[in-house]
Formats: sequence, C-alpha cells, structure tokens
Amino acid sequence: SPREGSVKSEEGEVEQKEAVEQAQVEEEAEAVVEAEEDIYPVPTDPSRGEGEDEEAGKTKVVEPQLTEFAPTNFWPQELSVTVTAADGEDGHPLFEVVVSVAGEVVEGAGCTHRFGAFRDMKNEAAKHDTHKANASFPRTYMRNKLGVALTAAQLFERAQGLQAWITAMIAAELPLAAAEVLRLFLVFEGRGEEQGEEQGEEQGEE
Repeated sequence: SPREGSVKSEEGEVEQKEAVEQAQVEEEAEAVVEAEEDIYPVPTDPSRGEGEDEEAGKTKVVEPQLTEFAPTNFWPQELSVTVTAADGEDGHPLFEVVVSVAGEVVEGAGCTHRFGAFRDMKNEAAKHDTHKANASFPRTYMRNKLGVALTAAQLFERAQGLQAWITAMIAAELPLAAAEVLRLFLVFEGRGEEQGEEQGEEQGEE
C-alpha cells in the first residue's frame, strides 16, 4: 500500500542517516588518535637506553659502498688461457690451465686442479661480483655427484667451459678483489703495462 511504501522509505532514510553519522564519528575518532600521537611520544622500550630509542626513531641512511675495480692494465692485453682435462692418480679427472701472453707460455703460471677447486674459486669471486662470477660457469653433473665417472665428451665439454669462463672473467670489468682471486688461482704474477715496463728496464740495463 502507499502507506507501507512511505514507511519503508522513511526507514531507509533513517538507516542512511545513521550510517553517515557513524562514519563521521569514526573519522573524528581517528583524527583524535592521530592528534594524540603527535602530542604524546610513543612509549619507549624500558630495556633500551634513551639514545637507542632516539636512534631508532631516525631514518637510517645507508652509506653507499664504493667498489674498487681492477685497473685496465691488470691483465696483459694478449693474455690467454687453455684448459685441458687429464686423468688424476686417484681416478678423479684434473683440469690443467696453461697461461700464455702473446702466444708464449708464461713459466711458473697456470695450475692443475680438480673441478671442485675451480668451483670454490668461482664462489670466492662471487662474493665480490655475483652476476659475472656465476655467469656461464660449467654445470655440475649429477652422475659426477653420485661417483659415476664422466665420459670423455663430458670432460672435454667441461674443460672448454672452464676455459671460456676464465677468458670471460679476464675480459670483464671486475672488482679488484674478484680479479685478485682469479690471479692468485692462476698463479699469475705479471701485470699488463707494469710487466712490460719491467721487462723494458731489464733489457735497457743489459
């Protein structure tokens, strides 16, 4: 009936009015809480000193850590490495690294290790440059973990992978610390321009 419709309409208006008033009350309450937070300090932790609480309230500024990169002459321009696989005395394959400059083998440089030693060196270098150290490093075969010997083809692939990885690391712009890790592993003491200058001085003295 028209009367019932009018009553329902009035009830709807009342409910809507009450909802608006409730929303206003909640907004006012939130404003009071925010005002109190501005006026009254946040309770401090009794287990902390006053100085510590003051420091905790400040925004910590992290100072940027400047990375020192290896100089451009860290490696000789014509430095190259070759890696070959060989049988070890205990049955574990070894990988021999030969270091050459301008096509001539550098005496006293180079090394021979099991694959695990290369992986450890890579992990050490990764502490200073994770992306470059981990990029393209040869994978570890599951069968090798289980004690199953790798095939000749897999050993060749791993040796080629190590050679490519070392060559890429030498060519990359590395943090000085990472470059030093690789240099010590290769037992290479020479340095690009400095090595050439030293050789020139020796020839001049002769």
